[in-house]
Amino acid sequence: MSDNHNARNDATGDDSIPPWHRALLGGAISAIPGTREKHDGEINTVAVAFFANLVVALAKFGGYFVVHSSALLAEAIHSTAVTINQGLMLRGQLTARHLATTEHPFGFGRERYFWGFMVSVVMFGIGAVLSIGRGVLAIASGEEHEIALIWVPYAALTVGLVMDGTSLLQAIRQTRRSKGDLSYRQYIKRAKSPEAPLVLLEDSAAMFGLFFAYGGITLSLITGNNIYDGIASILVGLVLTAVSWILASRMKSLLIGESALPEEMDAIREALTGPEEVREVLYIRTLYLSPNDLLIETKVRFDPDMQFRDIATAIDRMEQDIRSRIGHARLISIEPDIPETSDVELPGYKSSEGES
Repeated sequence: MSDNHNARNDATGDDSIPPWHRALLGGAISAIPGTREKHDGEINTVAVAFFANLVVALAKFGGYFVVHSSALLAEAIHSTAVTINQGLMLRGQLTARHLATTEHPFGFGRERYFWGFMVSVVMFGIGAVLSIGRGVLAIASGEEHEIALIWVPYAALTVGLVMDGTSLLQAIRQTRRSKGDLSYRQYIKRAKSPEAPLVLLEDSAAMFGLFFAYGGITLSLITGNNIYDGIASILVGLVLTAVSWILASRMKSLLIGESALPEEMDAIREALTGPEEVREVLYIRTLYLSPNDLLIETKVRFDPDMQFRDIATAIDRMEQDIRSRIGHARLISIEPDIPETSDVELPGYKSSEGES
C-alpha cells in the first residue's frame, strides 16, 4: 500500500506544481538551447506552441485589417483557436498533477484527456466553421477588393511560417524522443500522452494552411479574381476539420479507457507466470488512468498447498517484478485463487489483443 502511495506522489509532483503563467514562461525558456531550467518536455512543447501561435495570430489579424483577405482571416482564426488550445492543454497538464482525493481516489490524470477532447471541439467550432463560413461568404457575395500593400499579407504569413515552423520543430524533437522506432502515424495512434501528438498535428495543419493561404492570395493577385482567396479560406477550414476529427477520435478512445500496449501485456504475463508457485493466470485486465498511471487487475491461481503468508510474499514479489518492467504500472491488484475455489465469472468483453 505504501509503495502505491509513494508512486502516486512521485507521479503527480504535487509539491512542485507551478501556476499556469510560470509554467508557460518556464517551459518556453527551457526550450531554448543552453538554458538550465528543468521542465517537463511536453510542457516545453506546449509553451513554445502557445507563444508561437499567439504572435502569429496577432500578425495575421494585423495583416487582415490592412488588406481584408479572407484567406488571411482564416489563418488568423486558425492561430487564435490553436493558441486557446495550448492554454487548455497546459491547464490539463497542471491539474492532472494534483494528488488523489477522497472524491477522486485515482487522481486527476484524465484531465489531460478531457482537455485534449475540448481542444478538438475548439478547433472545429472556432477554427474550421468560421474559416469555411468566411470562405463561402466571400465566394457567394462576389466581393472585390484590391490589395494595395502587396507585402502585408506575405509578411504576416511569413511570420506564421517562421513561428509555426519553430513550434513544429520542437514538437518533432519531442516526438522523436518518445516514438522510438514507430512511424508518426503509429505513434499518434498508440500514444497515451495527448500533448505532443496534438501539437504535432496542429502545427502540421498550420503549415498546410499557410501553403493554401500563400497560394490563394497569390492567385487572387495574379488573376484579379478574389474567388481564390475564398477557396483558400475553405481549404484551411477543411484541414482543421480533418485534424479536429482525428483528435476527437483519439481523445474519445483515451477517455473511454485503453488497455496496456501489446509489449506491456507481454511483460505483465512474463512477470505473473514466472514464479514457480503460480499454476495459472486466469485473466489480466489493464487500464490507463492517465499517461503515467497504468492500472493492472489480475487473478492468479497459486499452488493449493501454499500458506497465506507465502501467497502474500509471492504477490509482493510479482508486483515488484511488474514495476521493474513497467515503471508507470503504479496500481496493481493481484487476486489469489486456488483450484478448489469456484471462480466467479466476470462479464466478458471483446479485445483486439484477445484478452478475456
